[in-house]
Amino acid sequence: MSNWLADLIAKTGAIPFSKWMELALYHPEFGYYTSKENIFGTRGDFYTAPGVHSVFAETLAEYVWNCWQETNDQAPLRIIEMGAGNGKLAQGIIRHLTDTYQLSTSQFAYVIVEHSQVLARMQQQTLESWQSYVTWAHTFSEIPPCDSVVLTNEVLDAFPVDIVRKMNDGWMQKWIDWDPSPSAFREVWRELQDMQALEYMETMQAAVNEEKQETFPYEWNRGMPKFVHDVDRVVRSGLVITIDYGGDAEELYGLHHPLGTVRSFFHHQVSNDVLANPGQRDITADVDFSCLERLAQAHGWIRERYETQGRFLVHAGILNRLQDTFRQPYDDAARKRNMAIKHLILPGGMGDAFRVAVHRLPLNRPSSEESACF
Repeated sequence: MSNWLADLIAKTGAIPFSKWMELALYHPEFGYYTSKENIFGTRGDFYTAPGVHSVFAETLAEYVWNCWQETNDQAPLRIIEMGAGNGKLAQGIIRHLTDTYQLSTSQFAYVIVEHSQVLARMQQQTLESWQSYVTWAHTFSEIPPCDSVVLTNEVLDAFPVDIVRKMNDGWMQKWIDWDPSPSAFREVWRELQDMQALEYMETMQAAVNEEKQETFPYEWNRGMPKFVHDVDRVVRSGLVITIDYGGDAEELYGLHHPLGTVRSFFHHQVSNDVLANPGQRDITADVDFSCLERLAQAHGWIRERYETQGRFLVHAGILNRLQDTFRQPYDDAARKRNMAIKHLILPGGMGDAFRVAVHRLPLNRPSSEESACF
């Protein structure tokens, strides 16, 4: 893919970093998520919480079911998962709900929004035993409005971002150019002209008390406004559960991350060199939950929870799923389950690296067309 990108830039000129990231991850032929198959688990580049143990999906499924029963007990449950990866989270949720509550296809449906055909095929294989419950959509626009619960787990971090910073000449944006000698990609800085991004950058600079002439990098998630708008159109009433690594603006910017949070993963090794080997490595950025909250509020969403993954899972009852290994010390399955719970909730790992935001979407809220961004 490097040669393809070099030819593109040679013909059209430098491109914004967000465009670079979009092409590196989602190009139909060469993109990381659209062409590379072995990206999950020990043989891949990273692993996610559903891959640690099915107890993650079981706990999330029970939380969703309990929330649904409180407010929509007469309506069929429809779960929409965007970017379902290898299908492990969907598999665990569907298996738990159908086994525990004996739900029929008229009582429960699972919709997966998946852009990658490679991943959709993988999901279909994983969910072969439950395909009567599952449908696939390429985009949210294919889904009719209905009461729903929307789930994302490590999805928003893979939305393309623009990297911006305030310099002496004002707010500048990183672009990627091609230098034929020494045949390498290089970064250049140009004036930021996106007014929506500029407005948010000014707001965040004040929030983190960074008033210097030159600032550390900020990251503007270009896909987040559209994501919120699309979900708002599809969900008549219900919940949106966002699980990802990141934090508030105060946590992400300034001295906490002087180089920003954009990084790449390859064979479980993290690198700040995100221009190397495009299409062969994952590129990701921490999710700015302050930005998500501003967009959510503008659409009339109500935040019910925002906390670390560890606190959320404890609230959702994951400790009730611990198994007694004292009486059965050689029960390997129970030991693995307990170790997974520890890994998912304790500080120093997934427990505090990830955040969970839960928003309720009331029936009577401003329409998407009426909602401003900030």
